[in-house]
Amino acid sequence: MNDSTKGKQCEYNTFKRTRYFHGMLLSDQDFIAEQQYHLAKRRLLNKMLHGWGIVCGLEVEGKEGEEWITVKPGLALDCHGNEIMVCEPSKLNLASLLCASPTAVDPCEEKSTESNTYYVAICYKERATDQVPVYTPGGGCEDKACEYARVQEGFCLKLLTSLPSSPKISQIAPSLYEQNGGREELSHKILSDFMGLETKAGFCDYSVPCPECCSGEHCLYLATLIIVKSGGTRKVSTVEMDSNRRYVLTAQLGMYVFNSLLGGAGKFSSLLKFGYNLLKWIKARISETPAINDAKDNVDIRLFSTNPIAAVCALGNYYLDPPLPTPPGPPPPQGLAASAQAMQAAPPAMAPNVMEEIQKLRDEIAELKGAKKGRSNGGGKHA
Repeated sequence: MNDSTKGKQCEYNTFKRTRYFHGMLLSDQDFIAEQQYHLAKRRLLNKMLHGWGIVCGLEVEGKEGEEWITVKPGLALDCHGNEIMVCEPSKLNLASLLCASPTAVDPCEEKSTESNTYYVAICYKERATDQVPVYTPGGGCEDKACEYARVQEGFCLKLLTSLPSSPKISQIAPSLYEQNGGREELSHKILSDFMGLETKAGFCDYSVPCPECCSGEHCLYLATLIIVKSGGTRKVSTVEMDSNRRYVLTAQLGMYVFNSLLGGAGKFSSLLKFGYNLLKWIKARISETPAINDAKDNVDIRLFSTNPIAAVCALGNYYLDPPLPTPPGPPPPQGLAASAQAMQAAPPAMAPNVMEEIQKLRDEIAELKGAKKGRSNGGGKHA
């Protein structure tokens, strides 16, 4: 609907809220419209301002050999803007979830030993609850009916055989880095075209795109679970919360990462010294084992926008990769052999000086021995 009166054109969206007035006849539809308006507004703000992902908590724990896993309390937002709130630890029994459907051949009765990979996901769920009797004017007792009076919000936990699908993040494709071919030096023409200085159709001429609309149920990934199946029993092998977890970039997340890395630095000068020494160490670490680091360089830079914790940990693993192992050799020499080997291994500029000093020591020892022998002989003749 648009309004073109008085020299302006106005258009209206689908949001409508109830306008109460004295003497208005209210029905259930008016109150439903009131709730739907506020729900839709809140979900719109969640989706547009915060996006979707884990806000806090929702760790997944499971010990090897157990038949269950536990999802700890936390909060998440799905792509519809729904808040998924877990208030108490939720224990998930593997057998009840994977073997709940009775079939002619029960898969839980297989005797072979094998492992399967599943993905723990959480989804928003709501249900009608709290039945109350419906008031029917003029109706008898036999006409009495009940209706649900409340809607309760909750969640469902799932074990999926593939990663849950999620809306794509809009961006300019190919990116500036891809257009530059991954080279370290940036081309002036590529930068100009990317910014749109001549075409007026580049990065500087676009607005931030709105998130894609998602349809259907949206489940969020929490962890990867490897289950070992043996003798009809499914047990936990490993649980890993990896980089597939997506977080909402909140102020709380930023403060947590910042304080965990740099808390206690105190003065800004201390932080600068720490950062400078860290960069020096990283540079030396790369030059020591370039082949190893290049082969292990699988850190996706996009992790910083979806999972900063995983990005920091991936960088730590990248730079802490152990050096090449030293091949085994003969046992180290002992005694005089060690001294001789050490002198041979000395730098050429130092070896002559070392040998001269050793020769001087030998001459002094010889002189001392001669003097002692002379005193001994002289003492005998005197007697």
